[in-house]
Amino acid sequence: MLVRFFTDLRAGGVPATLPEFLVLLEGLEARLAALSPEGFYYLARTALVKDERHFDRFDRVFARHFAGAEDFFQKLIAQLLFQMPPRRFFDCAPLRRNCFFFGPSFPAGSDIDV
Repeated sequence: MLVRFFTDLRAGGVPATLPEFLVLLEGLEARLAALSPEGFYYLARTALVKDERHFDRFDRVFARHFAGAEDFFQKLIAQLLFQMPPRRFFDCAPLRRNCFFFGPSFPAGSDIDV
């Protein structure tokens, strides 16, 4: 999927190079855009576009290539949240200390509230 996106960018006039594409893949592997379509957009644009003259071309190719993907992404996230185990908390009232959350965690800034 991303190789085709890369070739579509080059065909659309964005002079992205293979090393820039590898930087995008490394960023994804490091989870820099985890659970966020907007985060992926900015990561891809930062990695693949080196001149602001090409932002419009990138935006057009991105929109065409990932048309409908955000709806699919939202459905996938909803399914994953449905399958997660419920939150578990320590009962710390007798100790008069702060309670700690033990359960799934999401990156800061994500729209997911568990």
